[in-house]
Amino acid sequence: MQKQIKAWIYCRVREGGSRILLDYQAAALEDYALKNNMNIVGVIKEISEGKWLDSFKMNFLINAIRKKEINIVLVYCPSRISIYRDIVDEFEMFCHVHHVQLISIKEYMISQLT
Repeated sequence: MQKQIKAWIYCRVREGGSRILLDYQAAALEDYALKNNMNIVGVIKEISEGKWLDSFKMNFLINAIRKKEINIVLVYCPSRISIYRDIVDEFEMFCHVHHVQLISIKEYMISQLT
């Protein structure tokens, strides 16, 4: 029996950023999830500076990871988690500790353009 893939989509733009880009990220990630037979458990669209992992919506995602409600976090690119690479790395390690895979689709999207 194949394990059910439960994915959470996380989208973020900077404060003052375009809401259109939030919708673009969400649509691209939803399309990717469906093409890869993933069950979308939740979608977060956030407008923030993207520095730390302390926003209400990010805490909601972190709690879902802790509670083992998901096994994949989908993002457009790692910088959507944080603008700081070391924070992204720590979030990725947190995911690994909880047996959750962090998937960025940026390279996939670029390959679809050619």
